[in-house]
Amino acid sequence: MACVFVSLSTGCTYYAPVMPPQGLLFSNIESTIDIDTDETDLGSRRGESSSYAALGLFSFGKASVAAAAEEGDVLIINHVDYAYLNVIGLFQRFTVIVYGD
Repeated sequence: MACVFVSLSTGCTYYAPVMPPQGLLFSNIESTIDIDTDETDLGSRRGESSSYAALGLFSFGKASVAAAAEEGDVLIINHVDYAYLNVIGLFQRFTVIVYGD
């Protein structure tokens, strides 16, 4: 019961065009944010930026497309993905991944 309460009361909620199934106790998924992928060339560079939540009480980080592009030195963004990690709601990580040149 405590695990269910912790999982449901965490502050990290996200919405994306594609939502893969999530586990109640553990999730480690990667999917796309960009749904217009017709003949998309990913490019030669990749950048990531993440935000974190701990114990459902603390949240920190910068998971933005701009921060990911800056980290990967991407000047032209061709595609955007995301990754999400959740361990019983005690630790969560949301990562934005950009591809381009």
